[in-house]
Amino acid sequence: MKKRFKVLLPSVLTVVSLMLSAVPVFGADGTGGGNSGFTGKEVIKTLEEASNVDNGELRPFVANGLKDKGLSDAEFVEKNKVKKEAPAIKKTLEENPEEFSGMYYDDEKGTIVVQVTKDSEEVKNKVKNKIKNKDKVEFKTVKYSKKDIDESKKRIKKEYKDGQVQVLIPDVKNNKLIVMVKDDKDGNLKNKIESLATPGLVEIKKATIKAEKLATDEFVYPGEIPGGARITGEYLSDPSGDIYFTACSVGFHAVDAFDSNVLVTSGHCRAVNPNPNSYTGSQWFQFSDEDRAIGNYSRRTFSSQTDGSDGVSDSGYIAYYPGVSGSPSVAYPSQTDRTPIVGAYISELVGDTVYFRGSSTGYLTKQTIRYTNVDFFWGEGGYAYNDNEILTTGQDAIRGDSGGTVAAQYAWDNNRGGYTFKIAGIITGRVWIEEADSDVVEAGIYNVYDPIWMVYRDLRLKGIKVSQ
Repeated sequence: MKKRFKVLLPSVLTVVSLMLSAVPVFGADGTGGGNSGFTGKEVIKTLEEASNVDNGELRPFVANGLKDKGLSDAEFVEKNKVKKEAPAIKKTLEENPEEFSGMYYDDEKGTIVVQVTKDSEEVKNKVKNKIKNKDKVEFKTVKYSKKDIDESKKRIKKEYKDGQVQVLIPDVKNNKLIVMVKDDKDGNLKNKIESLATPGLVEIKKATIKAEKLATDEFVYPGEIPGGARITGEYLSDPSGDIYFTACSVGFHAVDAFDSNVLVTSGHCRAVNPNPNSYTGSQWFQFSDEDRAIGNYSRRTFSSQTDGSDGVSDSGYIAYYPGVSGSPSVAYPSQTDRTPIVGAYISELVGDTVYFRGSSTGYLTKQTIRYTNVDFFWGEGGYAYNDNEILTTGQDAIRGDSGGTVAAQYAWDNNRGGYTFKIAGIITGRVWIEEADSDVVEAGIYNVYDPIWMVYRDLRLKGIKVSQ
């Protein structure tokens, strides 16, 4: 029988496996080639501890020799310093969902815009009292609160659990909830959806949406496995008798509820109820079965196919075999160097920058967050609705990147004497909005990732592996 890779194509809306190639070579001890940000120490931190790590001043991301916006380092630091305030602002919004709505970064002004539901100094001070850069935060009064948006989404998903409602996108800047549907055959869909939401909140749009599943990469790591490396498993056979296997990417490294060292990746990388006649086990490899086995795929998430109210992240993990370990790092600025991951990014700030690293593209790609808290109806692969996903634009992720590293806050850390990243989540896929009857959400390609806090919660992780 011939063994080969195979791209799995879903019927309607499914996850895009993404992976990036040409990853750097490291020594057997897992150390990098020249980034002095590495201390040689790796520790386990809880999500809360990791999110509180201060990794220094945000710095320009250099790609192809060009810096972000052509700003000097000093100008960039000044313009972007307010982003460090986003976690405290986000927490305040979550604690007061009736008084606030959302927030976003204004790239022209270098400010964070915080939406309040009433023009009250008492309300504004709940944010001001938690931050240092008060002059870098603006307030905008809007009609609909975070509570309005969140509860409307829940009611709509619970009613339309069959995928007729494909996507629910909170449009933060316009204070609207965009509901994208496949069709309205009976002519009453609009009225039904509007009756489930806060009056005036939703905009209902028809759209054609599709996605695909992707795979590839050909590098074998001799030492610790960094974020974005290729992993393979899930051997299956097709009707012709050919054997094929899925390929995904490393997201980050963690400790599970049983104190096992695990590699976190996408949930859809593991088959749902595999056919015992064609499935050979849960053992996974880096890079293929002709290379080293790294562990067993031992846990993945699912969401109900009969109720849209229990959406989860698309995530899972491989429990490492003894002697196999992962490196909390990503390959940047070069293929022979890497930058340590020292903390967690939990802000998901619209307008902010994140960086994708899978195993097919082969280098770090810059992304801009466009929409947050997006709920997709995937409809297969073990998932109905996936909640709180993030849509970005930038260089398109390509075949095999699913599960790969999403990093954020590229920063210079004086204490380490080098550059660092924080882990933001894992790459889920890519979706095409081919036709959009909307003047708000543009047609085009959006990359999708699951935020770190969702993955951490759903997999019941005990800690994240970071560089000290």
